[in-house]
Amino acid sequence: MRMLDRYLLRELLVPLFYCLVGFQVFWLAFDLYSHLDEYLDPDRNLSATQITQLCVMKLPELLTTVLPVALLLSLLYTLTNHARHNELVAMRAAGVSLWRVCLPYLTVGIVLGGVMFCVTEFLGPSASARADELEGNEESGKTVSDWRGPINFVQGKGSARQSIENARFNLKTGEITGFVIELATEDGGRKKLLSQDPSTHAEWKRGGWMFYRVLSQVYPKGSDFPQEEKFLDAVRLESLRITPEHLRAQERIQALHQKFEKHKLKIGKHLLFTVAELRGFQQAQPDLKPGDPLYAQVNSQLHGRLAQPWMCVGVVLIALPFGAFFGRRSAFVGVAASVVLCLAYFILFRIGLALGTGGKLAPMAAAWLPNVIFATIGIGLSWRLR
Repeated sequence: MRMLDRYLLRELLVPLFYCLVGFQVFWLAFDLYSHLDEYLDPDRNLSATQITQLCVMKLPELLTTVLPVALLLSLLYTLTNHARHNELVAMRAAGVSLWRVCLPYLTVGIVLGGVMFCVTEFLGPSASARADELEGNEESGKTVSDWRGPINFVQGKGSARQSIENARFNLKTGEITGFVIELATEDGGRKKLLSQDPSTHAEWKRGGWMFYRVLSQVYPKGSDFPQEEKFLDAVRLESLRITPEHLRAQERIQALHQKFEKHKLKIGKHLLFTVAELRGFQQAQPDLKPGDPLYAQVNSQLHGRLAQPWMCVGVVLIALPFGAFFGRRSAFVGVAASVVLCLAYFILFRIGLALGTGGKLAPMAAAWLPNVIFATIGIGLSWRLR
């Protein structure tokens, strides 16, 4: 069986590689051609380096788009080729079931799903943000500031409550200024750190906040007057568990929420945040409840991000019966049917994400229902052909 698996994988991976490279080159060339007049406009003053950087920043998002399509077409080509040469018939006559033939393909689908998740989690959002920033700079001719504010962030309740209020936050460096830091103490009191002058700031160093030139105040339980007050040139506050990543996640999602409310953008068409960002935001905002537009946006993005990699497995399950069955009769019909189903898959996924984001459908159902539907169709058809 190992020899058979190696043969099946070799027959799949070669066309998969060519499909991936071909799709990305074609897509980038088309995108570059579409925007070439804008890039070459003398008023925008874009260098070849800037244009190249912009194209490179679009690659991670592009990969997540073309990967399922490339897998589908390479699988159809491979399965159709096997069927036309009666290789599938020979395998089944030797006692190898269609499900056993499918096993290496499913393995490839799972591995590619993992690759897609890693790309979207670690490369995609930052690369897309950088591409949007470059395009924004190009349109305005100005440098976009890394500073945001005022930032207000609350974490925990009761004796575990912590907050950062009225702060200005640097998205790039993680530095904060102009802040009011408040932490609840175990005895029911409060501790505050306040900005004193423009030189007051805090930096995230070695897993904790380092504050410079701050006023420290300690309030006893139930009192609005400080029991202790002193000026500190520098102090490290390990107990403050709000990290720059929490602030970045909140800033991005809150900005998206404001755009959604102001411009009614259909943000459900795109997955813009990582799972880590979304989980951190959920933990930092425990008061979010169903019915809140922000709750729908956050949870739709989260479930969409988790469900997206499984599209590769769904593509394998859809391609298997059509490639194996129609390959012996009409390769064109098999390819056409699978492409139509794949397009329906993508469209349904996008529609579900938009409905979930808009609060019209439960976020989990909106994200996972397309995977369930098409996996069921693929398994059902493959079962009939077994």
